[in-house]
Amino acid sequence: MLRVILAAVIGGLIVFVWNFVSWMVLPFHGQTLDRIPGEPAQVEEFLGTFPESGVYHYPGMPPSSNPSEQEMADWTEAYKSGPRVKMMIVEHGDADAAMGKETLTALLLDIGGAFMVAQLLALVGPAVVFYWQRVGFVVMLVCFALVVGYLPDWIWWGHPVDFALLKVADILLAWFLAGLVIAAIVDPGRPQEVASGN
Repeated sequence: MLRVILAAVIGGLIVFVWNFVSWMVLPFHGQTLDRIPGEPAQVEEFLGTFPESGVYHYPGMPPSSNPSEQEMADWTEAYKSGPRVKMMIVEHGDADAAMGKETLTALLLDIGGAFMVAQLLALVGPAVVFYWQRVGFVVMLVCFALVVGYLPDWIWWGHPVDFALLKVADILLAWFLAGLVIAAIVDPGRPQEVASGN
């Protein structure tokens, strides 16, 4: 268990540091995010029409659970003709621009994710004796998480291709780097270590 915890802490830190570099140092994420066009006063007026934090989309879902033919025809036309809009409004109030709370939460999530990966790696036992097998196992876990957790959003929410591919590549690279270390620390190919939990 000590090896699992050590791998979780170091692996989580690697993912966290990579995310910082990816978002704050490299230019790629900024190139896939567009600002709302217009003068500041126009943008403020537009945002003021939203009553509270939430995920908003247009034309939205059909207007009722049992829409009339005309309502459904109007919705279908709006959906086909576009634009279709999905946006998230977050009312911060006295938000901390340094994002201290968000940063700490992200670090804890990264360590928690690395702990689950390391624990699963320890549980598979001698099925992954060789180092690169263990690295591949970590990458496959991440691919599974992407397929069931993110790619459906790409399909149904219409994320732009460059935005989606960058996010996928970013997550894969972060966890590949973490996997290099996790696979070196957690070696379930040694029966005595698995049995003792060290």
